[in-house]
Amino acid sequence: MSDREPHDHDPPRPPAGLGDPLTMPDSPLIHLWNAIIVVGGTTMAVFVPLDLVLGVRETRGARELVVVITAIFLIDIAVSIYRFRGTRSEAGFIAAPGTPAYFRRWLLVDAIAAVPWGSLAGLGWLDILRLVKLDKVRSIMAEWKLRELRYADELLLAFVLYTMTLATHWIACGWIALRGVAEQSPARETYVDALYWTITTLTTVGYGDVTPRDSAEKLFAVGTMIVGFAFLGYLVGILASVWARRDPARLRFSENIERLATAAKYARLPRSLQRRIHDYHYYVWKRRLGYDEVDFLSELPKNLRAEVSLHMKRHLLEKGELFRGADPEFVREIVVHLRPLVLTPGDVVFHEGEDGKEMFFMARGEVEVLSARDGGRINTQGDGSYFGEIALVENVPRTATVRAN
Repeated sequence: MSDREPHDHDPPRPPAGLGDPLTMPDSPLIHLWNAIIVVGGTTMAVFVPLDLVLGVRETRGARELVVVITAIFLIDIAVSIYRFRGTRSEAGFIAAPGTPAYFRRWLLVDAIAAVPWGSLAGLGWLDILRLVKLDKVRSIMAEWKLRELRYADELLLAFVLYTMTLATHWIACGWIALRGVAEQSPARETYVDALYWTITTLTTVGYGDVTPRDSAEKLFAVGTMIVGFAFLGYLVGILASVWARRDPARLRFSENIERLATAAKYARLPRSLQRRIHDYHYYVWKRRLGYDEVDFLSELPKNLRAEVSLHMKRHLLEKGELFRGADPEFVREIVVHLRPLVLTPGDVVFHEGEDGKEMFFMARGEVEVLSARDGGRINTQGDGSYFGEIALVENVPRTATVRAN
């Protein structure tokens, strides 16, 4: 929410549900343009170091490629100014708060990247300045990761591999700059040899067929091995973290079973009780209920909590007779108070005569209603049914015992 009232000089806002495709963060056009910027920035990051050590600018199509990327970078300045005009969101790069923020944060970066410094000054090494565009590429990738939460782990792994690949290329170019280019040696062969040395050194499995010849090359090799060690350690950590999060329900199941084993050892739980506890956790895991739904929803504002609850419990709402034809506001009010309850066969939901402070909706399974007098079955209820409402609404004790089948 804004901390000030709107004024006459504020830019007009589009009506709800409408908007300019170039100013809406989720627009396909914006996603496409961001992808073009990522490709352009990456291409420049590959081309410039390669040109400095091997002079590939004179090869076929290289000049045209540089012209195209320069044009893209120039257009990006105009697109960015157009996109950010009049916006008021504080959510990061993609939705920066208006044109002034773009001038403060990104205009200088985009302008430096768009100028062909090497061609203008006649000094090719000045083109390194154009690699500042990678800062914007990094920001776009971070935004992708935030927006695509379902694939956040996969995107994180992809971005790490992207960074490692780019660093490998730069190190290979640095090795060429130190070692020089052999006479009559094709540029492609020289680069492949440097890439071979870089990968074997980064992974610390160097075969000894390409070795440093002087102090500068030895120091460069030491630095490369340190970078490789850090990269590999970081990659292993990322892989372990992603693997642990790929199935949170299974992880929760494993933790619960370990606690059960501890309890069985020290509390001497009977085998039948151990089996019931195990079956409960196994069912929760198989039904993918191994997350704390209550804690997750409690951190959300009321309206958002209602929307998420409606989505998560839609299967129950579709089956429940009580919700058919009900007023949407009534459903929204009820659904935020629903709490998951998992029972294994033989578990008693409540006993006759108990106070009733809640009622139950059957999402999946079957319960039997029993008489306390003789323990006989009165009836059974299955998916979509509800029970326990009499004690709740009329404020009387439970009129029967309900047990899970």
